[in-house]
Amino acid sequence: KGQGDICSPGSRVSFSLRMTPDGKPQAYDITMGMADGQTYTATVASYSSKNGYGFFRLPDGLGDAYFKKTCVPPELHEADLRGMTAAVQIRMTQDGMPQCVHAQFLDGHTAGHMPLAPP
Repeated sequence: KGQGDICSPGSRVSFSLRMTPDGKPQAYDITMGMADGQTYTATVASYSSKNGYGFFRLPDGLGDAYFKKTCVPPELHEADLRGMTAAVQIRMTQDGMPQCVHAQFLDGHTAGHMPLAPP
């Protein structure tokens, strides 16, 4: 209600949900969701060189994005990528799931780096 960004009907958003005292769901911490073609600074949450895929953790609670080994530079194919940071370009699949189509792995920790919790 007149706070923050304005989005048009049909826009993707991300939010947290709480129940009001009268039992109705209410959204809060609403942010613009992922957009097709958008680039984000993300952290590798998991990666299996054996299976050839992994997941990037996106910033601001946007969730995780699937990536294939083809997004990983050849010199890193067998590396432990968990916790590494990359600039990732996202494509939304037909079923609305985010998938990385390009990743540029960054040296060191950069803005947007989110340390992962220990397993």
